[in-house]
Amino acid sequence: MRRKGKPTVRTIAEANVTPLADVVTTLIVVFLMTMPALVWSGIQVNATRAAKSREVVRKDRSTADKMMVLIHKGVIEVDGESLRMAELAELTRARMADTDDRTVILVPDDDVPLGWVVTVMDVLKQNGAESLALLNRIGGEA
Repeated sequence: MRRKGKPTVRTIAEANVTPLADVVTTLIVVFLMTMPALVWSGIQVNATRAAKSREVVRKDRSTADKMMVLIHKGVIEVDGESLRMAELAELTRARMADTDDRTVILVPDDDVPLGWVVTVMDVLKQNGAESLALLNRIGGEA
């Protein structure tokens, strides 16, 4: 039975999702814009020069004064001497302080994991190496 003169009030039990959708869309846009800046830590590789690097090193005899790092599985070798990561950091700092040409030549073996090579590259860059040359060892020669 209805009462006369008083309107009935009906409540809506549905959730309004429009503000939620606006907030979520805004957050997605913000994350998409900021993630590349937060995650980026790349290594630049000039592929056109890398293809001819072997010939350049053979013709250029000034590589004798450059630091050459041989990377074996679990072992880093500089001038025929096996080094640990901390020793490599100290040696790199000392060598890069004494020279104007801060180029380091890396020669990894074929069975060396990529992560190990990148770790060595990071240590060299953090300790003063400005330019890294990555060479492939073919048949035991660099």
